[in-house]
Amino acid sequence: MKKGITACLMALMALGGSAVLVQAGNNPEAKTLQLSQVPPAVQKVIKQEAVKHPLVSLAMGDDGGAEVYEGKFRGRLQQIELKIAADGRVVSRELERNHREDREEMDD
Repeated sequence: MKKGITACLMALMALGGSAVLVQAGNNPEAKTLQLSQVPPAVQKVIKQEAVKHPLVSLAMGDDGGAEVYEGKFRGRLQQIELKIAADGRVVSRELERNHREDREEMDD
């Protein structure tokens, strides 16, 4: 079990440096980021969640005047959005049920 988790984390770290991620959420002001561009504490939270759910997008946004990192993950039946402060604290976690069209879009 630990070997599987370790392998997943290593794969994520390898992808994190090179994968360009799309803009998160409905926030046109959000700045698109790569995993390597966020603070280590945020990377840790993203990698922990990505073990269970693939990362779809990562961006920097605004939450009531405070800068947050917005990570979107694909669950089997839902999309998960985490807003994470620079210190790694999860500010919010939202679950959105995936509609058929959304699942098809995510698979592209």
